[in-house]
Amino acid sequence: MQQGCGEAWSGMGGGLGLLGPDLSTWPAVVGCRMVSKDVWVVDTECSRTDEESVNGEVAIHKERFLILEATGEVIASASSARPVQQHESDNVIEGCRVRPDWFARIQQGDASHPLLQMIKTKEEDAYPAGISKSWQSRVGNDQELLKTAERAVLASCALNSTSGCKMTAVEMDAESIGKSTVVPRSKAGERVALYLPESLQVLSVHIPLEPFHPALAQVHRQTGHSQYVLRDTGQIVGNEDGVAPLWQGLLGCDYAGQRDDKLAESFWQGWEERLLS
Repeated sequence: MQQGCGEAWSGMGGGLGLLGPDLSTWPAVVGCRMVSKDVWVVDTECSRTDEESVNGEVAIHKERFLILEATGEVIASASSARPVQQHESDNVIEGCRVRPDWFARIQQGDASHPLLQMIKTKEEDAYPAGISKSWQSRVGNDQELLKTAERAVLASCALNSTSGCKMTAVEMDAESIGKSTVVPRSKAGERVALYLPESLQVLSVHIPLEPFHPALAQVHRQTGHSQYVLRDTGQIVGNEDGVAPLWQGLLGCDYAGQRDDKLAESFWQGWEERLLS
C-alpha cells in the first residue's frame, strides 16, 4: 500500500530520481485484514511531534485505510488525530467514513458483482471491461496476462471512481476532456462506477522473459503508447522513455526493465543519510 496508486509521487517517480521519496517518513504497517472480497483494512503507526504539545512531546500517530485489494487504491481513511465524529457516523466501516456507493458495495459482501463489471468505458463491445476483446481471445486462458491487464485497468480509472466526490461515468468522461456536465441522479441505490478513459483502454499485455524484471509488465494502450506497470497492482511506473529512475532504484532494473541488482544496491546504500541530508 505504501507504494500504491494513491501516493502523489508514485506514478512516474515525480522526477525525483534516486533522491526520493523520503522513506524515513513512511509509517509502519501494523495490521492488515480483509473487509470484503475486494476491500482490505490497513492500519499504520508512526511517531510524530505533537503540534499541540508545549514541550514538543512525541506522540504515536495512527491511521487506518480501506483499500482495494487489486491495486492498493485508498477508498477511505481515518486518523487518530481526527476520529469520526458522532454527526458523521453514517456510512462508517472499520472507523472510516465511506462514500455511499462504496459503503453499499462493501455491505453487500460476496453478493456484490466483480469490480470489473463496474468498469464504464467507450466501445464496450470491442473493449469489455476496458480490455481488447480480440486480444483476450488470442491469449485464451493465460491467467497471468489477463490478471495483469485487469489490474492495469483498475489502476487507470478516473480518480473520482474511488475517492473524492461521487461522479457518474458521463461526468468523469466530460471532465477528462475538459468539459463540465451534471447528470441528475438520486442518492438512493447509487452503484460504484469505475470510469476508464478511452485512451487508457488495454490493447495487450506482455511479460518478457528474463532478464526482464519479474515485478514488471508492458501494457500497450488504445492510443498506441506503451507503459511499464507493476504486475501486482497495475500501477504505472514507466512509459516509452523507460522505467522511471526512482523505480529503477526501488526494483533493481534499468530503463528497459532489465533486472540489474546493482541499481537496487546503489539506491538502498546509505539512503537515510542521502535523503535526510
